Amino acid sequence: MLKVKEEILKIENGIYYFEDNIYTGIIYFTQDDNVLDIKICINGKVTKSYENKYINYKTYELHLHAQEVEDILDDEEYIEDDSFRYFYKEEPFNGVFYGFKEGLLIEENICINGFFVDNDRQGFVAGYAKIKYFKNGEMSYLHLNNGYCEQWYDFDYMKEVRNFYIRIYKDYKGKETIESLVEVFFDENNNVYHINIRGNYLEDIKRIKNQIEFNIYVANTFFIDKNTSEILYVNGINDDIIYYLNKNEGFSKMTKLFIFHKSLISNKSFNIIKKCKNLRGLDLLLSNVDTNILNEIKKENPLCKIELNYKEIIL
Repeated sequence: MLKVKEEILKIENGIYYFEDNIYTGIIYFTQDDNVLDIKICINGKVTKSYENKYINYKTYELHLHAQEVEDILDDEEYIEDDSFRYFYKEEPFNGVFYGFKEGLLIEENICINGFFVDNDRQGFVAGYAKIKYFKNGEMSYLHLNNGYCEQWYDFDYMKEVRNFYIRIYKDYKGKETIESLVEVFFDENNNVYHINIRGNYLEDIKRIKNQIEFNIYVANTFFIDKNTSEILYVNGINDDIIYYLNKNEGFSKMTKLFIFHKSLISNKSFNIIKKCKNLRGLDLLLSNVDTNILNEIKKENPLCKIELNYKEIIL
């Protein structure tokens, strides 16, 4: 559903038009720096207030709009790691920022005490949300933080989740210690190119499954229908994930495979990798690896450069 500023619409006889067509969508009513109201418009007529599933507009007094955050807020206080605290009229900004481009909404972003969800360095605070939109008004990005679980998702034009990231904290009040994390990234062809898993994600997700907005990765069988990119980076995986990835033809076509710390794979997985005849690079940062199986891979595929903890395996 389209999301536009009221000022780019035409109104004739009480009917709103967008590009000469009767408008159905969301209207943002603005004045100066402020977003004053947000309404649903059906067949050219305003019906009721719009309620966002992820942002409770009524919680915030300040609702500001511009094309970019820096167009309206001052990043006067540099924190660290290229992070900034944002101010409005010399006070830390608390409210919702609305980003518009040519009158179309492209972003909604909650700011708490001067920090947006992407640059909070004061401990994770419940209530953060950031949403980006395609020009047609559909969601392209969602980043949420409820204080003990942080999650973000990238979407394609078909509204399917492409990349996702979920972190679960031991301390339900937020703070620093990460108990679990899962990241899965896809390339432009929807092939997996990066898997990062830390902690006991599959166990922890059961405990807070009702808090996860898109409950995507709930078992290793998630990978059973996922092709891999020619270059694959993995961390924290196990034999099951290799087994399921291998069920797709993309795995056998890999040219480079990087397996990092905390992956728990055995010779069972290496025997599967040994069958990847196109593999030209195998980089391992692992302990307790049977070098005999690596020698076997090298014999089967002499063109493959194999490194174990930065040392090349040479027969």
